[in-house]
Amino acid sequence: MDRRTFLGVAAGSLVAPSLAPRRRLRAAVLEFEDRWTNRATGAARLLRDAGFEVVDLPADVPADRLDVDLLLFGSFVNNGDPYRQWIAAHGASLARFAAAGGVVVQMTQSDQYEDRVPWLPEGIEIVRGNRDLSDLVPVRPTHPLLEGWATADVLRYQTQGDEPRSWEVIESWKGVAVLMASELPIRYPALVEAAHGRGRFVISTLWLDKVWLPDRSQAAPQSALLAARGFFTALERYAGLVRAGRAPDVVPTPMAGEAPVGPMVGHVDDTTAFVWYRPDHDGDLQLAMWPAVASGGEPIVRRGRAEEVHDRCLSWRVDGLVPDTEYRYAIRNADGSPLVDTAACRFRTAAPSEQPARVALAFGSCAHTEPNAIWTRMRDEGCEGVVLLGDTPYIDSTDLAKQRLEHRRFLQIPELAALVSGTPVWATWDDHDFGQNDSDGRLPGKEGSRQAFVEYRALPSFGEDGQGIYTSFRRGPLEVFLLDARWFARTGPSPVATDLPTLLGPRQWDWIRRGLQQSTATFKVLATGMIWDDKQNSESDDWQTYAHERDALFDFVAAQKIPGVVLVGGDVHVSRALRYERRVGYDLWQFVSSPMHDSVIESLNVPHPSLVHSAAEKRVFLRLCADSTRDPATLVATWIRADGALVFEVRLDARELSPPA
Repeated sequence: MDRRTFLGVAAGSLVAPSLAPRRRLRAAVLEFEDRWTNRATGAARLLRDAGFEVVDLPADVPADRLDVDLLLFGSFVNNGDPYRQWIAAHGASLARFAAAGGVVVQMTQSDQYEDRVPWLPEGIEIVRGNRDLSDLVPVRPTHPLLEGWATADVLRYQTQGDEPRSWEVIESWKGVAVLMASELPIRYPALVEAAHGRGRFVISTLWLDKVWLPDRSQAAPQSALLAARGFFTALERYAGLVRAGRAPDVVPTPMAGEAPVGPMVGHVDDTTAFVWYRPDHDGDLQLAMWPAVASGGEPIVRRGRAEEVHDRCLSWRVDGLVPDTEYRYAIRNADGSPLVDTAACRFRTAAPSEQPARVALAFGSCAHTEPNAIWTRMRDEGCEGVVLLGDTPYIDSTDLAKQRLEHRRFLQIPELAALVSGTPVWATWDDHDFGQNDSDGRLPGKEGSRQAFVEYRALPSFGEDGQGIYTSFRRGPLEVFLLDARWFARTGPSPVATDLPTLLGPRQWDWIRRGLQQSTATFKVLATGMIWDDKQNSESDDWQTYAHERDALFDFVAAQKIPGVVLVGGDVHVSRALRYERRVGYDLWQFVSSPMHDSVIESLNVPHPSLVHSAAEKRVFLRLCADSTRDPATLVATWIRADGALVFEVRLDARELSPPA
C-alpha cells in the first residue's frame, strides 16, 4: 500500500446480543474508489455480511423516497462527483429521511473537499480538520455501536508502518453525542451520533470500510477485517433499534470549555494602539492602559462587549497616546476585577513619523498551528513588529466556523502568544487562509474568510466598504502597504487593460497609487502573500499572471519618481532576493520570505536572471531594519532561521533607491 496503509486491529470478540425476530433491514450505499487506499472499498459487502439487503444509492432519488432503513456514504466519497451531485440535488432529503426513522451514516471524508458536513439539520454541526491521529478510546463502550467489539485492547491496535487510525478528525461539533474519541478528555471525536426526529445521524473518522481492492483481494490485515465486521454488525443491530424506537436516547456531548485567546497587540503607531482579546465567555470587559513608568493616576479605560455573533472577539482602539512611550495594559471584567494583567502586557508606541528612527520588523509567510521557535527568535532579534504575509495559518476553507477555529489555534501557539502580547501585529492573507490553494476572488463563500480575518486581527482598516483587507501602516522611516492579492483577483477587467483580468481591483488600484504618491517615508514596502515574478509551476497565483497590472504599477512608480520602493512576497517555501535593474529609475528589489514551517519546495527554487540570493531553508523569516538616524538612511534585509543562523543578507541605502534627479 502507498502512503496510507490499512489498519491492523488486534482481534477482539464480536458479540451480537440476540434480538426479537424482525424483518431484514435494507441499506442504500454510495462508495468511491479513492487513491489514498489504492481504490479499496468494502461497505456494501460488509453491510450484506452483517445482514442488510443492500442497494446502490440511486443518483436521481432523494433519501426520503427510498425504501431503505439506512443510507451510508463510504469513506472519501466526497472526492468524487457522484456524491457531490447527489448532495447538491438531494442533500436536504437526508434530514427528512432521518426524521422518519432512518439512519444516515458517513464514514471519514477528505476535509479539503468537505470540512463541514453540509447536510446536517440546524442544531447539529460537524467540522472536520486535516489531523490524522492514532489513539482511539471508547467513550461509551456499552453503546450499541461499540458494544461487543470496540474494547480498549482492540482500539490500541498496531498499523502497518506509522499510519493513523482516525483520518480527518472532527475538530468542532454541536448537538452530537461522542461515542469514540482520539483523546480524553474529549478533543477529537472519532465516532458520534445525533438524533433527529425518530432517526439518527452517525458520523465517523474511521476508515473501516476500506478492506477489499477492486480485484476483490483483501487489502487490510485479517485483524482489520475482524474490526470492520464488528463495526458493521453493530451498525445493523443499531439500525434495528432505531427503526423499532428502542435506541438509547442521545445526550449531546458539549465541547470542552474553550480557553481564552490572547491578548494580542495589533496596529500601533505614534499615538494610537489596538489591543485584541477573545475571552472564554460572553459579556462586558474593560481594557485599562497606562504609561509603564507612571505611578498613580487614572488609567485610560475602554469598554467592549464579547458577543457570540463576532465569536467573542474584542478589539479596543486607544487614541491620544504619547509617541515613543512604553505602555502597560490589563484586561478586566466589567466590575474592574483583573482578567489578564501580566508583565508581558506592554508595548511601545512609535516615534513621530518624521523623526529619525531605527525600526526593525519581521516578515514571514507559511506557518502551521504548531509550536515553533521562530516566534521567539523574532523577539530575540529585536523585531518591534510582525507582518504576516499569508498562509498564516493554513485553513483551506471559507466556512466561517472552520476559519474561526484555525485562527484561534494559530493565536494559541505558545511562542506566538508570548510574542504578540507585547509586539504589534499586521497581516494580509494568501490562498490557504483566504480559502483554497491557488484561489482567486471568484471563490464561493469568501465572505466567511473575510469575516474571520477581520474578527481575529486588530488593524485600523480592512479594505474599503466591506471589500478586501488591504491596509497600510507607518513605522519610522518605513511605510508598509499590505496588498490584498486574492479578494479582487479575476472579479472583473483590470483598470489598466480592460481586456485582461484584474488582480487588485479598481478601488485597491487607486488606493495604492494614492498611498505611494502621498507617502513621505524613506522606504516604502509593497507586500503581498504571493511573489512578484513567475513561480514557474502549474499554478497561476503570482504577479507574472497579472503582469499587465504589475508593470503598470512599476511604470507609475517610475513616472512619479517615487523613491525607496521595495517588494516583499512569500508563498513559495523558498527564500529569495531578486534585483530588477533600473526598473523604476533605480534597482527594484524583491525580498521573498518563506516558509516559517518545516516544509520547503526545492522545485520552486528556480533560476531567474535577476536572482541574487536563494535558499530552500525551513523556519525562516525576513528581518527588515530601516535606520534614518544615518545619512543616507539604510535598509538591511536579513533572512534568519529559527535557530538564529543567518541565511543571507542585502544591504541598501536611500541613495541606491532614488530615481535620477
